[in-house]
Amino acid sequence: MSVMFVSISCVRFNSFRRANISISPGWIETGGSIDGNTASYVLFESVFFSVSSENSAVWASSSGYREYLISVVEPTPTDGAHSSLVAELEEAIDLGLIPDSMIGKWTQPTSRLLAAEMIVMLIETLTGKTIDAVAAEKGFDMTDRFSDTDNKAATFLKASGISNGVGNNRYSPDGTYNRAQMMTMLGRMAESVFGMDLSVFQLGTDVFSDVPTYANQYVGWAAEVEITLGVGGGRFGSNNDLQNQHTGAFTLRAYKYFMD
Repeated sequence: MSVMFVSISCVRFNSFRRANISISPGWIETGGSIDGNTASYVLFESVFFSVSSENSAVWASSSGYREYLISVVEPTPTDGAHSSLVAELEEAIDLGLIPDSMIGKWTQPTSRLLAAEMIVMLIETLTGKTIDAVAAEKGFDMTDRFSDTDNKAATFLKASGISNGVGNNRYSPDGTYNRAQMMTMLGRMAESVFGMDLSVFQLGTDVFSDVPTYANQYVGWAAEVEITLGVGGGRFGSNNDLQNQHTGAFTLRAYKYFMD
C-alpha cells in the first residue's frame, strides 16, 4: 500500500461543496453535495474519494486499493481576490460592508443592484440607523420606485438622488456600473445623506483626461480623499467596469473617510 499527499481545496456554497483535487502532475476538478460531514466524489479512472469535513486529513481509496492522504484546505472569504486587496476586503467583511452574495465572486463585475445594496449597507453602518429611518429623517419619498425593480436599496438611491437610473424610470438592476458612476454615487451619497458640498473638488483635465462632466467633482473628491487615484497614465479609467473586489475596497475607503 502506497501513501502520497494530495491537496484538495473546498469551497462551500450553502449546503454544497466544490472540490479541486490535485494529484501530480495535473488537476482533477469535480463537485458534489455535502451530506452531514461527508462529501463523496466520483472521479475519472474509477477513483472514489470520500472527504470528511471534520478532519484536516482523511483517507481515500481507489479501485486499485491504493490509499492517498488528502489534506483539506479550508477556504477563506477572500479566496480569489487580488493579493493587494485581501486585507481591505477582510476588514470590509468584518465591518459588515460586504453582502454575502459577493463572497467568492471577487473578479465578477459588480451589478447595479449589488452596488445599490452596498451603498445602503455603508449608510446604515455609518449612521447606525436603518435605511427607512434615514429616508424618513431626510424626507426621501420611498414610495417612488423604479419600474423594473422594487428593491428597497434601489428605491433609496432614487429617492435620495444618488442614482436616477438608466432612463424611462428604469434602474436596470442586472446591469453594471463603471468607475466614474460608482464615484458619482458615493459623492452624491456624501451630499444628500451627509450634507457635504463637493463642488470645491472640480478637476482640471491636467489631472485625468477621461472623466465625464457629470462625474467631475465626484471623481475629484474621490481622488482627493484617496478612495481611488485612477489607473495611471493620467487616466481615471472612468469607463472601466468595476469588479466586486474593487467595489468592496472603495466602500471600505469611503467608510474610513467618513469615520475620520
